[in-house]
Amino acid sequence: MPRSVQEILDPADELARRFEEYEPDPGDEEPVAEFLLRRAALERVRSERHIVEAWSQPRSESLGWLWTQPAPRRAAFLPTQRAA
Repeated sequence: MPRSVQEILDPADELARRFEEYEPDPGDEEPVAEFLLRRAALERVRSERHIVEAWSQPRSESLGWLWTQPAPRRAAFLPTQRAA
């Protein structure tokens, strides 16, 4: 259900007050190594999702298994031109 502009702005003052009064706790901090590990894991998940999407695209277009193979293997199956 769409909200009116007023309904969106109503909590703005409360959110601004909470933001200005916030005092960080030591538990709010995250070690850099954990942050970097979490970010690397997220990047891997996204990369694997892209691989799955790229792998399934040719199959959904009925291009067959050949187009899911790496280029060197694919080249071995493609017809070549012979010199006359």
